Order: sequence, then structure tokens, then C-alpha cells
Amino acid sequence: MNLRDRISLYLSMARDNDTRSLLRDVLRYMDQPHDLDWVRDKFGLSPAEFNVLTLLAEGKSRQAIAEQLGNSVGTIAVQISSIYRRVGVGNMTELMALLLRRSAA
Repeated sequence: MNLRDRISLYLSMARDNDTRSLLRDVLRYMDQPHDLDWVRDKFGLSPAEFNVLTLLAEGKSRQAIAEQLGNSVGTIAVQISSIYRRVGVGNMTELMALLLRRSAA
């Protein structure tokens, strides 16, 4: 199941309006072209981390990213953890919220 499918599933199960609104915003964000250079520049992402971030922003799963980049899922997981640490977030929801806030600005 890719990220888009997971978010759609969570949206169908969400009970409060704030959560539903956030999940809808994330889905809309995933449909837009992304200018993520600011993340790379501000947080010093490596080229590999930047590639992974770009694919995450498109809603790709770890498995799909690994296949596209020719890496193992474990390598992608390590790169995602590194992105979280550099950016200062703890999970995918916080990362997407950060990207959403920036795109709305």
C-alpha cells in the first residue's frame, strides 16, 4: 500500500474535522508540483536524501522508492530517518505538515 492509499484509508476512518482537513491537505499537496530545494538548502540534505524526499512528496512508498532508485528498502528507511533527524521531525505526518505549511506560505 502506498502513502496515498494509506492517507485515503486514514481519511475514511478519521472522526474529527481537524484530522480530516489535514489529510485532505496532504492529498492535495501530493497532487501539486513540488519545489523542495528550500528543504535541501535549509537542512543540508544529501543528494540521496533529496531524491528520497522528492519521491516521498509524490506519495511513493518505501518499496516503490527502493525499486525506482535501485536500493534496498532498508537503505531507504535509513535515508528517511536521516531526513527526519535533519529536518527536526519525528515521523511522516510531521514531515508532510512541514511541507504543507511551507507550500501554503
